[in-house]
Amino acid sequence: MAQAYEQGDGKTVGKVMGEQVTNILAILPSGGFVGIVKITNILKTPEEIFSIRQVVTEGVTSRKVVIQSVPSGTSQMALDDFNAMGVKNVRVISTDKGEVRIGSLPDGTTIKLRPSNDGGLNRPTIEIVGSNGRKIKEVRYGNKT
Repeated sequence: MAQAYEQGDGKTVGKVMGEQVTNILAILPSGGFVGIVKITNILKTPEEIFSIRQVVTEGVTSRKVVIQSVPSGTSQMALDDFNAMGVKNVRVISTDKGEVRIGSLPDGTTIKLRPSNDGGLNRPTIEIVGSNGRKIKEVRYGNKT
């Protein structure tokens, strides 16, 4: 780890530190942590982030867009997840519904963090659009009630 730190390899340092925290949590009397996991400062792919969350699939649209949700999700959690993806060239656009953050990943995937668009349920949403311009997935943060 010292060598990775000296070389400025943040990804390796983050991975090693994450493993150490996991090992420490595994030996706690409670068996680990309880509650909401906060993902910060470790660049993750959308798939890695959503695998950590308790994501529920709500359906698939006629255009094959997967609609998922994080029932215990919050606006802060959505922002943390957006930031943890390492999105580059982020633009913030103000709309009448709230702020929209749009950026891209190295592979050309566009990531949007936007206000709810699901009938006034006020669930912030991370929208993933492939490099071909087709929307792939929406992950909504909060209960569907």
